[in-house]
Amino acid sequence: MKSLKLKIFSLNLLFSTSLIFLFLLIKGQIVNYTAFLKSSAPKLMELQTALAQNITINIADAKSSIELMTKTATNFMFFQYLIMPLLLFALYLIFNSYIFYILSGAADYKAYLKRFILITFPVYLIFLIVALFFNSFIPIFLFLILVYLTLVLYLNSDKPIKKALKELLNKSLTIKSILIYLLLLLLALFYLIVKFIVIISIIGQIGFPRFLITISVFLLVIFLISLTEIWFSKSI
Repeated sequence: MKSLKLKIFSLNLLFSTSLIFLFLLIKGQIVNYTAFLKSSAPKLMELQTALAQNITINIADAKSSIELMTKTATNFMFFQYLIMPLLLFALYLIFNSYIFYILSGAADYKAYLKRFILITFPVYLIFLIVALFFNSFIPIFLFLILVYLTLVLYLNSDKPIKKALKELLNKSLTIKSILIYLLLLLLALFYLIVKFIVIISIIGQIGFPRFLITISVFLLVIFLISLTEIWFSKSI
């Protein structure tokens, strides 16, 4: 049991650390793009003024500036809407597939990974749609129900499809598993808050003593999430 706790905690810790580095990468891209926009703003204003007042401009220079701005904006949009979601999905697969593989007790990781991807990919697409286009309670509530059913499938995905669906129907409505899931959601919310504070502390916005306290709380929350995941797997 101690070995299981250590494995799940270590994987969750590595996953969380990877997410922090991904966020810092995203922050760097945003900072670079913002700096480029600021440096390009005077040139753009100059072109707009020249066009409005029919002032003669260097066509080649203007074309080069516009192409550079267009290329930079396109690259940023490509990173934001394609590369970033794919990186997030890849990190989730790498760590959580192994976490739930251990918790499910499946025999073959490669076979389990294929099932895990088939289950996760449509749910991830729904997550992106909900995150981008919906901010009302009902879609978010329905998505949380979907996440619960997905976790149950994770723990039964090594079984034949018919048996896995049967297990899903039989075990998804137990009060114990639902209460553990609600606890997991509460810990996940607290985890996001603490992780945000950790990121702020890394970029130097809080003092070193608070940084140590924040890291300690962060590790504690990850440990509690790991225990709750194990508890949830035992209830299914």
